[in-house]
Amino acid sequence: MTRRLLSSQTPRLVSLVGKIPPLRAWVSRRVITGYCSATLPRPRAFSMACDYTSWPGLTDRRFTGRHLPPTTAAMQEGLPSEQEVTALFRREQEVSSTDTSVLFAFFAQWFTDSFLRTSHEEGKFGQNTSNHEIDLCQIYGLSADKTAMLRSHVGGRLRSQRIDGDEFPEFLYQPRQPGGALVFKPEFAGLHDERFLTRIILGDAADERKDFVFAVGLEHGSSTIGNTVMNVVFVREHNRVAGVLQEANPDWDDERIFQTARNVLNVMLLNLVVQDIMHIAPLDFPLQNVPFMADGAVWNRSNWIAIEFNLLLPLALAGARRHRRRRRPDRAGGLSQQQPAGDLQGDRGPGHAAVRGQGGPNRADEHAPVPGRPSPSGPAFGRGRGPSASCGPPAWRRTTTTARLLIRSPRRASRS
Repeated sequence: MTRRLLSSQTPRLVSLVGKIPPLRAWVSRRVITGYCSATLPRPRAFSMACDYTSWPGLTDRRFTGRHLPPTTAAMQEGLPSEQEVTALFRREQEVSSTDTSVLFAFFAQWFTDSFLRTSHEEGKFGQNTSNHEIDLCQIYGLSADKTAMLRSHVGGRLRSQRIDGDEFPEFLYQPRQPGGALVFKPEFAGLHDERFLTRIILGDAADERKDFVFAVGLEHGSSTIGNTVMNVVFVREHNRVAGVLQEANPDWDDERIFQTARNVLNVMLLNLVVQDIMHIAPLDFPLQNVPFMADGAVWNRSNWIAIEFNLLLPLALAGARRHRRRRRPDRAGGLSQQQPAGDLQGDRGPGHAAVRGQGGPNRADEHAPVPGRPSPSGPAFGRGRGPSASCGPPAWRRTTTTARLLIRSPRRASRS
């Protein structure tokens, strides 16, 4: 009886603690430190460089990290069967989510695609082409040269265009006749592997959609509706923040405005992940990204993505849904009704999110009409505008409203 009473009151107690700032910060420190300390601190003894400890394995981040040592026959015999693993993804009934929208799945794919980037080159399966960082390379690119291509170099802003009055990234390809060859615009030459993007990622896309691929930081930035939405939101937000900074600091040059806006956007992303995305946990505690809590922490090392995370992320999502259903059957995991179980797969390389007729931006073009090209009709998406008074904490809460609404349902977002 006592256990049942405590179990029923736990959500209320958690909610109460989350409303008391000192307690919320203390619990957040404990929870985050606990998760970050769950494995030994880096450098790890193994990586995908080889099956034993080596200097490249300890220092060369071209290779994906690794927690586990090489397997043995005895270990393999103790692994669950394929049928048991498959059962994690099979639903016996469909339960609608009450606190998560389908855009959570879009955000999760867009977010992890920035660092789960297994090389698609022959013989380089163990290598990762990412920077291993949460650095918004989705809109800034993976190197300084690529960042320079994506910048307007005016007012600290990223390149963009107006379609039906709304702001979008510029198109990647040059205007062409229907069915003509796809060629990068000169200003974007070298931004991506042109052959891989055109033949693999866009290989099975409808030809008329290929003209509307946006020029963003990663090659699959327009490969799905979700990636397109997220990139549009964050490009708009970067340019909005740059405008705020320019107005508040008229003596700043383009470089300083851009770098400051980039830092602001990365902090926004980290706060969204820690404070908003973590609502998939069994208990609805409002985790806080406590300032400076990582200073001096043993786990505070340079990021290095591990192959186990790459492979097991879908299993973790499935497990979270099952756990939530057992404990709170009226509030199921957010992906339950929106995404088929077969789509919850591990990373399949940079081109894993092929268009298959549904991705890419809607038909819209600011260029002069080309014979045979569909008439433009701008994507029906919010303008992403926000206040321009300041960049302090109150402004941060207001400026992330769009992103919060994307990730959460209206009922959930109204409590933020």
